[in-house]
Amino acid sequence: MRAIAQINECVMVTASQTNRTGVNAEVVSMDSIADAFAKCFPADFICTISGKGKMFIAKNRNGIDGLVFSVDTDFSRCKINVSAPKDNSLDLEDLIHKAKDGKSGLAEKYQTFIKNK
Repeated sequence: MRAIAQINECVMVTASQTNRTGVNAEVVSMDSIADAFAKCFPADFICTISGKGKMFIAKNRNGIDGLVFSVDTDFSRCKINVSAPKDNSLDLEDLIHKAKDGKSGLAEKYQTFIKNK
């Protein structure tokens, strides 16, 4: 799937269900992804949503991961509202700034790689 997305220069999204250990978890981690842990390796971004109103950024190849957010979901309307952490440990503006810095840093590394190739 990743190769198809790269060839077509598009985003590819897929879904997985949890295994038995993830059914009652407050935060679903990559350990709880059903079938095979190996499907996590080629992914660029993995985000889990638990039935208890938590979204976990399990993997983010181009940014910060390991973050937990509170969410309100309405799957009948395909809506997910993400809230900042209640303990105010995360400044969302700072997070956006860090993500942009990470992206520009990757672009610079890529340009250096192309020049040295």
